[in-house]
Amino acid sequence: FTAYLNALVNLEIDKSMDYILPEFFDLIPKSQFAEIMKQAFNNPAMDVEIVNPKILDINDLQKIDNKYYSLLTYSNQMNIRFIDTHSKRFSC
Repeated sequence: FTAYLNALVNLEIDKSMDYILPEFFDLIPKSQFAEIMKQAFNNPAMDVEIVNPKILDINDLQKIDNKYYSLLTYSNQMNIRFIDTHSKRFSC
């Protein structure tokens, strides 16, 4: 999970997809989800920054359908700065 968060922090969207459960991509194709994430993080109308990712708690493993899962609690700070792309600035 730390590797996943670090990939997001470093805007390595394609790399971050490697850490998502394959079953998730039964709902939305991997390439489509990656493109949505890229658009969100590379939107010219805003700067997005994820900082201070921390894992707060990891629960005991639970076996469900022959796979092991654990509930993980984490936090991070997300800074979003909106940019006025419509105003025109002129310098003299």
